[in-house]
Amino acid sequence: MKIYENSTDAIESLYIDSLNQYFDKEDLFKRIKHMSDEFDKEIENIEPRLCPQQFRESSLNKIFKVHERVKLVRNLKSQIEKGADIVQRFMYPGLRTYLLLTCFDQLGQDEWQFFPNWLNAKKAKIRTERGEILRLANLEENILDAAGNANAKFIASVYKGYNNIYGVKKSFINFLREVLPKDQRARLLNKIEIETYIVDNGGLNLIGLGSYEDKEKWLYQTRNDYTHNLLTSEKHFTEGYLGVDENWLIWEEIHSKELSQRILVAESFKEEIEQSVIIGIVETIKKNS
Repeated sequence: MKIYENSTDAIESLYIDSLNQYFDKEDLFKRIKHMSDEFDKEIENIEPRLCPQQFRESSLNKIFKVHERVKLVRNLKSQIEKGADIVQRFMYPGLRTYLLLTCFDQLGQDEWQFFPNWLNAKKAKIRTERGEILRLANLEENILDAAGNANAKFIASVYKGYNNIYGVKKSFINFLREVLPKDQRARLLNKIEIETYIVDNGGLNLIGLGSYEDKEKWLYQTRNDYTHNLLTSEKHFTEGYLGVDENWLIWEEIHSKELSQRILVAESFKEEIEQSVIIGIVETIKKNS
Protein backbone atom coordinates (compact mmCIF):
# COMPACT_ATOMS: atom_id res chain seq x y z
CA MET A 1 0.00 0.00 0.00
CA LYS A 2 3.08 2.28 0.32
CA ILE A 3 1.72 3.72 3.56
CA TYR A 4 4.95 5.47 4.54
CA GLU A 5 5.48 7.12 1.15
CA ASN A 6 1.88 8.39 1.15
CA SER A 7 1.99 9.63 4.75
CA THR A 8 4.97 12.01 4.81
CA ASP A 9 2.72 15.10 5.10
CA ALA A 10 0.82 13.54 8.01
CA ILE A 11 4.09 12.61 9.76
CA GLU A 12 5.46 16.12 9.20
CA SER A 13 2.29 17.60 10.73
CA LEU A 14 2.50 15.15 13.63
CA TYR A 15 6.02 16.31 14.39
CA ILE A 16 5.62 20.07 13.83
CA ASP A 17 2.20 20.47 15.47
CA SER A 18 2.45 18.11 18.42
CA LEU A 19 5.42 15.77 18.95
CA ASN A 20 8.54 17.90 18.55
CA GLN A 21 8.97 17.96 22.35
CA TYR A 22 8.93 14.17 22.53
CA PHE A 23 10.87 12.96 19.49
CA ASP A 24 13.76 14.05 17.38
CA LYS A 25 12.38 14.50 13.85
CA GLU A 26 14.57 11.82 12.32
CA ASP A 27 13.66 9.42 15.12
CA LEU A 28 9.92 10.00 14.63
CA PHE A 29 10.12 9.36 10.89
CA LYS A 30 12.21 6.24 11.56
CA ARG A 31 9.63 4.90 14.01
CA ILE A 32 6.72 5.53 11.65
CA LYS A 33 8.71 3.90 8.84
CA HIS A 34 9.17 0.82 11.02
CA MET A 35 5.44 0.67 11.78
CA SER A 36 4.67 1.05 8.06
CA ASP A 37 7.07 -1.74 7.12
CA GLU A 38 5.54 -4.04 9.73
CA PHE A 39 2.07 -3.31 8.38
CA ASP A 40 3.24 -4.06 4.83
CA LYS A 41 4.42 -7.48 6.05
CA GLU A 42 1.03 -8.16 7.62
CA ILE A 43 -0.86 -7.51 4.38
CA GLU A 44 1.51 -9.05 1.83
CA ASN A 45 -0.69 -12.16 1.51
CA ILE A 46 -4.02 -10.35 1.75
CA GLU A 47 -6.24 -9.64 -1.23
CA PRO A 48 -5.54 -6.03 -2.32
CA ARG A 49 -9.16 -4.90 -2.08
CA LEU A 50 -9.16 -5.85 1.64
CA CYS A 51 -5.97 -3.94 2.50
CA PRO A 52 -7.63 -0.53 3.10
CA GLN A 53 -9.89 -2.11 5.72
CA GLN A 54 -6.84 -3.65 7.41
CA PHE A 55 -5.20 -0.25 7.49
CA ARG A 56 -8.28 1.31 9.09
CA GLU A 57 -7.83 -1.06 12.03
CA SER A 58 -4.06 -0.53 12.35
CA SER A 59 -2.15 1.31 15.08
CA LEU A 60 -0.66 3.55 12.41
CA ASN A 61 -4.06 4.76 11.22
CA LYS A 62 -5.14 5.20 14.83
CA ILE A 63 -2.25 7.63 15.37
CA PHE A 64 -3.04 9.65 12.26
CA LYS A 65 -6.79 9.89 12.83
CA VAL A 66 -6.43 10.80 16.51
CA HIS A 67 -4.01 13.58 15.57
CA GLU A 68 -6.46 14.86 12.95
CA ARG A 69 -9.07 15.04 15.69
CA VAL A 70 -6.70 16.99 17.93
CA LYS A 71 -6.13 19.48 15.11
CA LEU A 72 -9.90 19.83 14.68
CA VAL A 73 -10.26 20.56 18.40
CA ARG A 74 -7.56 23.22 18.18
CA ASN A 75 -9.34 24.79 15.23
CA LEU A 76 -12.61 24.94 17.19
CA LYS A 77 -10.80 26.63 20.08
CA SER A 78 -9.24 29.14 17.68
CA GLN A 79 -12.64 30.02 16.24
CA ILE A 80 -14.01 30.69 19.72
CA GLU A 81 -11.04 32.91 20.63
CA LYS A 82 -11.30 34.92 17.41
CA GLY A 83 -14.85 35.99 18.17
CA ALA A 84 -17.39 33.24 17.91
CA ASP A 85 -21.07 33.67 17.24
CA ILE A 86 -23.60 32.54 19.85
CA VAL A 87 -23.82 28.97 18.50
CA GLN A 88 -20.05 28.57 18.53
CA ARG A 89 -19.71 30.06 22.02
CA PHE A 90 -22.25 27.68 23.53
CA MET A 91 -21.80 24.53 21.43
CA TYR A 92 -18.09 24.39 20.59
CA PRO A 93 -16.83 23.98 24.19
CA GLY A 94 -18.90 20.83 24.70
CA LEU A 95 -17.90 19.55 21.28
CA ARG A 96 -14.21 20.08 22.10
CA THR A 97 -14.52 18.08 25.31
CA TYR A 98 -16.39 15.27 23.58
CA LEU A 99 -13.99 15.00 20.64
CA LEU A 100 -11.00 14.81 22.95
CA LEU A 101 -12.58 12.18 25.19
CA THR A 102 -13.40 9.95 22.20
CA CYS A 103 -9.64 9.80 21.55
CA PHE A 104 -9.28 7.97 24.87
CA ASP A 105 -11.19 4.91 23.72
CA GLN A 106 -9.44 4.95 20.33
CA LEU A 107 -5.97 4.96 21.89
CA GLY A 108 -7.00 2.50 24.61
CA GLN A 109 -8.36 -0.04 22.14
CA ASP A 110 -5.95 -2.91 21.50
CA GLU A 111 -7.79 -4.65 18.69
CA TRP A 112 -11.46 -3.94 18.07
CA GLN A 113 -13.85 -6.57 16.72
CA PHE A 114 -17.42 -5.94 15.54
CA PHE A 115 -19.61 -8.38 17.50
CA PRO A 116 -20.98 -10.34 14.49
CA ASN A 117 -17.45 -10.58 13.07
CA TRP A 118 -16.15 -11.70 16.46
CA LEU A 119 -18.69 -14.53 16.53
CA ASN A 120 -17.31 -15.87 13.23
CA ALA A 121 -13.63 -14.91 13.50
CA LYS A 122 -11.11 -17.67 12.78
CA LYS A 123 -8.03 -16.18 14.45
CA ALA A 124 -6.70 -18.59 17.09
CA LYS A 125 -6.61 -15.87 19.76
CA ILE A 126 -10.25 -14.91 19.17
CA ARG A 127 -11.41 -18.52 18.96
CA THR A 128 -9.82 -19.18 22.34
CA GLU A 129 -11.33 -16.13 24.08
CA ARG A 130 -14.73 -16.75 22.45
CA GLY A 131 -14.69 -20.39 23.54
CA GLU A 132 -14.00 -19.37 27.14
CA ILE A 133 -16.77 -16.73 27.09
CA LEU A 134 -19.26 -19.26 25.68
CA ARG A 135 -18.22 -21.78 28.32
CA LEU A 136 -18.68 -19.32 31.18
CA ALA A 137 -22.00 -18.09 29.75
CA ASN A 138 -23.23 -21.68 29.61
CA LEU A 139 -22.40 -22.08 33.29
CA GLU A 140 -24.64 -19.09 34.09
CA GLU A 141 -27.50 -19.73 31.65
CA ASN A 142 -28.76 -22.57 29.50
CA ILE A 143 -28.36 -22.09 25.76
CA LEU A 144 -32.05 -22.93 25.29
CA ASP A 145 -34.93 -21.78 27.49
CA ALA A 146 -37.62 -24.04 28.94
CA ALA A 147 -39.59 -23.90 25.69
CA GLY A 148 -36.58 -25.00 23.64
CA ASN A 149 -36.02 -21.57 22.11
CA ALA A 150 -32.79 -19.57 22.10
CA ASN A 151 -32.26 -18.19 25.60
CA ALA A 152 -31.95 -14.40 25.49
CA LYS A 153 -30.18 -14.41 28.86
CA PHE A 154 -27.48 -16.70 27.46
CA ILE A 155 -26.98 -14.34 24.50
CA ALA A 156 -26.80 -11.37 26.89
CA SER A 157 -24.15 -13.17 28.94
CA VAL A 158 -22.06 -13.81 25.83
CA TYR A 159 -22.38 -10.17 24.77
CA LYS A 160 -21.31 -9.04 28.25
CA GLY A 161 -18.19 -11.20 27.95
CA TYR A 162 -17.44 -9.70 24.54
CA ASN A 163 -17.90 -6.16 25.91
CA ASN A 164 -15.50 -6.86 28.75
CA ILE A 165 -12.81 -7.19 26.07
CA TYR A 166 -13.92 -4.95 23.21
CA GLY A 167 -16.41 -2.51 24.72
CA VAL A 168 -15.91 1.26 24.53
CA LYS A 169 -15.81 1.60 28.32
CA LYS A 170 -13.11 -1.05 28.54
CA SER A 171 -11.00 0.81 25.96
CA PHE A 172 -11.62 4.18 27.66
CA ILE A 173 -10.51 2.94 31.08
CA ASN A 174 -7.62 1.00 29.53
CA PHE A 175 -6.31 4.28 28.08
CA LEU A 176 -6.33 5.93 31.50
CA ARG A 177 -4.80 3.01 33.38
CA GLU A 178 -2.53 1.26 30.88
CA VAL A 179 -1.64 3.65 28.05
CA LEU A 180 -1.11 6.88 29.98
CA PRO A 181 1.94 7.01 32.26
CA LYS A 182 0.90 7.14 35.91
CA ASP A 183 2.12 10.69 36.40
CA GLN A 184 0.04 12.02 33.49
CA ARG A 185 -3.05 10.10 34.66
CA ALA A 186 -2.61 11.75 38.07
CA ARG A 187 -2.18 15.22 36.53
CA LEU A 188 -5.39 14.82 34.56
CA LEU A 189 -7.51 13.38 37.36
CA ASN A 190 -6.19 15.98 39.81
CA LYS A 191 -7.84 18.63 37.60
CA ILE A 192 -11.22 17.19 38.70
CA GLU A 193 -12.88 17.34 42.11
CA ILE A 194 -16.07 15.47 42.99
CA GLU A 195 -17.77 16.55 46.22
CA THR A 196 -20.54 14.37 47.65
CA TYR A 197 -23.06 15.83 50.11
CA ILE A 198 -25.78 14.19 52.16
CA VAL A 199 -29.10 15.98 52.50
CA ASP A 200 -29.69 16.58 56.21
CA ASN A 201 -32.62 18.61 57.57
CA GLY A 202 -32.84 20.58 54.37
CA GLY A 203 -29.12 21.35 54.33
CA LEU A 204 -26.12 19.75 52.63
CA ASN A 205 -23.23 18.22 54.56
CA LEU A 206 -20.02 17.21 52.78
CA ILE A 207 -19.35 13.50 53.33
CA GLY A 208 -16.55 12.75 50.91
CA LEU A 209 -14.44 13.51 47.86
CA GLY A 210 -14.31 11.35 44.74
CA SER A 211 -11.53 8.82 44.17
CA TYR A 212 -9.57 8.45 40.94
CA GLU A 213 -11.97 5.68 39.96
CA ASP A 214 -14.95 8.01 40.53
CA LYS A 215 -13.29 10.63 38.32
CA GLU A 216 -12.67 8.07 35.57
CA LYS A 217 -16.35 7.11 35.66
CA TRP A 218 -17.36 10.77 35.48
CA LEU A 219 -15.12 11.36 32.45
CA TYR A 220 -16.66 8.36 30.69
CA GLN A 221 -20.17 9.54 31.58
CA THR A 222 -19.34 13.02 30.24
CA ARG A 223 -18.29 11.43 26.95
CA ASN A 224 -21.50 9.38 26.79
CA ASP A 225 -23.77 12.28 27.76
CA TYR A 226 -22.77 14.03 24.55
CA THR A 227 -23.34 10.88 22.47
CA HIS A 228 -26.53 9.54 24.00
CA ASN A 229 -28.16 12.39 25.93
CA LEU A 230 -27.36 15.28 23.56
CA LEU A 231 -25.77 17.35 26.32
CA THR A 232 -23.90 19.50 23.83
CA SER A 233 -23.34 22.61 25.95
CA GLU A 234 -21.36 22.84 29.16
CA LYS A 235 -23.26 24.57 31.93
CA HIS A 236 -20.58 25.58 34.41
CA PHE A 237 -20.01 28.81 36.27
CA THR A 238 -17.17 30.96 34.97
CA GLU A 239 -15.63 31.40 38.41
CA GLY A 240 -14.89 28.76 40.99
CA TYR A 241 -14.21 29.23 44.67
CA LEU A 242 -11.26 27.00 45.51
CA GLY A 243 -8.59 29.38 44.23
CA VAL A 244 -5.64 27.19 45.21
CA ASP A 245 -3.27 27.12 42.23
CA GLU A 246 -5.73 28.33 39.63
CA ASN A 247 -9.42 29.11 39.32
CA TRP A 248 -11.79 26.18 39.48
CA LEU A 249 -15.08 25.96 37.62
CA ILE A 250 -18.25 24.40 38.94
CA TRP A 251 -18.97 22.11 35.98
CA GLU A 252 -22.24 20.55 37.13
CA GLU A 253 -24.36 19.59 40.13
CA ILE A 254 -26.22 16.27 40.37
CA HIS A 255 -29.05 15.93 42.86
CA SER A 256 -31.10 13.06 44.23
CA LYS A 257 -33.42 12.87 47.21
CA GLU A 258 -30.70 11.78 49.65
CA LEU A 259 -27.45 12.95 48.02
CA SER A 260 -26.01 15.79 45.99
CA GLN A 261 -22.79 15.93 44.01
CA ARG A 262 -20.81 18.90 42.79
CA ILE A 263 -18.20 18.41 40.09
CA LEU A 264 -15.48 21.03 39.76
CA VAL A 265 -12.65 21.25 37.25
CA ALA A 266 -9.53 23.38 37.08
CA GLU A 267 -9.44 26.05 34.38
CA SER A 268 -6.69 24.09 32.61
CA PHE A 269 -8.81 20.91 32.60
CA LYS A 270 -9.36 20.81 28.83
CA GLU A 271 -5.72 21.56 28.09
CA GLU A 272 -4.83 18.61 30.31
CA ILE A 273 -7.22 16.35 28.38
CA GLU A 274 -5.53 17.39 25.13
CA GLN A 275 -2.09 16.88 26.68
CA SER A 276 -3.17 13.38 27.73
CA VAL A 277 -4.20 12.57 24.16
CA ILE A 278 -0.83 13.77 22.82
CA ILE A 279 1.04 11.67 25.39
CA GLY A 280 -1.22 8.75 24.46
CA ILE A 281 -0.07 9.14 20.83
CA VAL A 282 3.55 9.22 22.00
CA GLU A 283 3.12 6.05 24.05
CA THR A 284 1.35 4.27 21.16
CA ILE A 285 4.23 5.11 18.80
CA LYS A 286 6.81 3.92 21.31
CA LYS A 287 4.94 0.67 21.96
CA ASN A 288 4.60 -0.17 18.25
CA SER A 289 8.01 0.91 16.98
